[in-house]
Amino acid sequence: MVMMNHVNLDEIGKFAEEIRKDPKKARQTLVIEGDWNLDDQKPLSYSANIVYGPAQKKTVFEMDHAVFAGGGGNLPAPLQFGFFWIASCFAGTYAIVAAFKGIKLEKLSTKVEADINWTQVFGIQSMPIMEAVRVYVKVKANATEAQLKEVADIAMQNCPAIATLKNPIPVTSHLTLEK
Repeated sequence: MVMMNHVNLDEIGKFAEEIRKDPKKARQTLVIEGDWNLDDQKPLSYSANIVYGPAQKKTVFEMDHAVFAGGGGNLPAPLQFGFFWIASCFAGTYAIVAAFKGIKLEKLSTKVEADINWTQVFGIQSMPIMEAVRVYVKVKANATEAQLKEVADIAMQNCPAIATLKNPIPVTSHLTLEK
């Protein structure tokens, strides 16, 4: 197993070869399913059982809304999970690109900042809710600044979280009534 930057290059290579041969294998459907908490005594708004990995391990994600959004502020809010997704996905993509370029990272950290306008959410004014998202990368490696900037540019093009933000995708809602 060839590892660099905490990235298993063998597994990535195998999957890349597999989807080159059969592009249909590149498609996956990920599912998150959870419940809104209706018990006012519990310190959370929503929880979801997350199943992951080849061994189908399970963990629970819990969140609470900020106080100004009607929650108790007892746990991370939904947008914080979203920004964690962006930060971690970008870091992972950066580490992968660097590894494929033979760049050994000594340190990699990311920070995400977002400008949010809550007027639409609260029905005050029709405005974009997310006004800007900034991803900051701090890196130490055996490479030039130009090489590390190239890695950042490629990561920005190929990171699934960034692609989701930059390219509109269809989102639908489906209602099921329980009796």
